[in-house]
Amino acid sequence: ATRAPALPQVMAQAAPATPAATTGGGAWAVQLAAFSSREAAQRMVADLRRRGYSAFALEFRSDGRVLHRVRVGPETGRDRAEALAARLNGEGFKAAVVAHP
Repeated sequence: ATRAPALPQVMAQAAPATPAATTGGGAWAVQLAAFSSREAAQRMVADLRRRGYSAFALEFRSDGRVLHRVRVGPETGRDRAEALAARLNGEGFKAAVVAHP
């Protein structure tokens, strides 16, 4: 079966990551993408899990739109999340560390 590339489907501008400075010592996650399609997000989550990452999708609503953020984690320390983001960036993802609710 052919697999659609994940990165061209990303709607990065439409779903800003939660600013990291807004939490006081909580958990951190690494955001990789935001999709308008739940199915596309779940495909990326499944692919990341096959690679050994603890990936998940979160629904995000803004201006009447629903987006599905794909994240990996959470991690208890920002340094661990930064290391995870660096590893994912090395695998060709555009990873950003974000505060995890």
